[in-house]
Amino acid sequence: MTSPNGHDPLGLWTWFAIPRMDWAVSCPSERLCLTRENALMPQSVGRQFLGNGCSRRRVYEEHATLAVDTSDFRNGMHFYMDNEVWTIIEFQHVKPGKGGAFVRTKLRKIKSGQVVEKTFRSGERVEPARVDKIKMQFLYRQGKDAIVMDLDTYEQIPIPEEQLGPQGKYLKEDSEIVAIVASEATLGYELPNFMELEVTETDPGFKGDTVSGSNKPAKLETGATVLVPFHINIGDVIKVDTRTDAYLERVKK
Repeated sequence: MTSPNGHDPLGLWTWFAIPRMDWAVSCPSERLCLTRENALMPQSVGRQFLGNGCSRRRVYEEHATLAVDTSDFRNGMHFYMDNEVWTIIEFQHVKPGKGGAFVRTKLRKIKSGQVVEKTFRSGERVEPARVDKIKMQFLYRQGKDAIVMDLDTYEQIPIPEEQLGPQGKYLKEDSEIVAIVASEATLGYELPNFMELEVTETDPGFKGDTVSGSNKPAKLETGATVLVPFHINIGDVIKVDTRTDAYLERVKK
């Protein structure tokens, strides 16, 4: 048992019965002791049991987390499913007249950008993924790579453009993206859900041609192609939902 002054008298690991802890400290004596200061609990669970001169080091992360159930779901939450990290795009709790309650979700796989719909039983548990989010800026394309910049260190990093997923085709210079990192490995990227882009190629439109359901292809400044109403012309700026490839509206200049 760890003593109040912070050291394990046997020089061994002492695990507290506290879930979701992912930090340890290295003491000057080269013995190891634990701290509750950074335990990943909903609320603080007490001060650290340390002597002077200790420094933190990470020892383990996701495998010490508690599972959460569907009542904890929220948009943007990350969790493990089939050995991959997914994020919740949207969810809906459903209570049918007959049968058990369930939760209908739309999920995005962080690594590939794949979007799926999945239904969970009410109360079903999943393992949350502890991730860090690093703000980055998309600079330009170079061959099959995208050049991005860490906004904290200003380091420019080439990454295969395919890692940005299907939304990557809508990125233009200076667009802000977010790198999802766990255990110092980049799992994937979160891109803007909406972009405002200029139309560079499309068939001529006709004044007053706003018939609902009438669409034509239009090439955007990033090279992506979407379907737009017939009244959209070259030079117009449109708003696009990058998740669904859907035209939303023409942006007033």
